[in-house]
Amino acid sequence: MNIEEKVKNIIVHRGSHGSLIVKPDFTHSSPSYQKMEIAAIPVKIIANPVGTGDIYDGIFLSQIFEKKSIEYAAAFASTGAALSLQSSPGEKLTIKNIFTFLQQHIALFPFLSNI
Repeated sequence: MNIEEKVKNIIVHRGSHGSLIVKPDFTHSSPSYQKMEIAAIPVKIIANPVGTGDIYDGIFLSQIFEKKSIEYAAAFASTGAALSLQSSPGEKLTIKNIFTFLQQHIALFPFLSNI
């Protein structure tokens, strides 16, 4: 088994351009890839850009550990990053307020199939 066969998924967060999920398929002689775009939530005012990538990563991983799908985790992480960007520095993010913010953005609803 080579290194490519060990890769399960690639997730790239791209700031205001959203997230990209790449799922490799090595079941055939030549690998193929399924790509999925997760939209970023538009942010009206950037109040706190520090650590937004870390916020995304932490939320994404927490949702994966909660057994959510990769698509759900990426949509939820994008929501948390957007909420963090427009929140005051030091303001606490909770799963509840991220979920409430997410309810306002129907573009991400298709990724929330396993709430």
